[in-house]
Amino acid sequence: MIEKVFHQIWINDEQPDLSDEAKRLRDTWIEKHPSWVYRLWNLDNLDFEPRCAGLLKQCQHPAQMADLLRMEILHKHGGVYFDTDFECLRPFDDILEGVEDFTCSEDSVYLSIGLLGARRQSPLFESVIRQFPDRLGLKPVNVETGPAFFTGCVLRGGFKNDLTVFPSHLFYPFNYHTPNRESVDTSNSYAVHHYADSWKKRVPDWRRALSVAKRILIR
Repeated sequence: MIEKVFHQIWINDEQPDLSDEAKRLRDTWIEKHPSWVYRLWNLDNLDFEPRCAGLLKQCQHPAQMADLLRMEILHKHGGVYFDTDFECLRPFDDILEGVEDFTCSEDSVYLSIGLLGARRQSPLFESVIRQFPDRLGLKPVNVETGPAFFTGCVLRGGFKNDLTVFPSHLFYPFNYHTPNRESVDTSNSYAVHHYADSWKKRVPDWRRALSVAKRILIR
């Protein structure tokens, strides 16, 4: 069973709190799930020692840190993780009945990691954590810690039949390249990804974030 808790990650020293737009989108989740708990994570409020601590200081930008941390947060606490540019359109309770771990495929090639769900101590997510690379910065982020990495973990670990992969229209009714997004029919969608790419707008902050990551190693 998936715990009724939402998780987000925000790592930005210059703007420690969510942006106004991210708050607006976050509130759509909270309003439609009054019985759920919401938690916003950063490098300073983790309630566990991350197994990826040694990798955090190697990350190419804060979004890659979030790639790693979301896997560990979901494994420890269970629940649903969503990126800060996701809007909720309707409650998730009905589609999560009987679901233990879930994702979606945005492009029909890779399993997406922008919206994920897991049961606490999920064997699948334990396997993903065990497959974290030894070093970062040698390959594109997508391959090292993103959707390509996650997809490979699922296939190599033999978890293909244990993971619920929802149809793309439920969470990704349009993609990054879709023109006239406002005209896309979302009547059957549960969420919408707005492709904000906020990490690209705050790349200069990543070195400060890495200095915080280094402090984790000496706690």
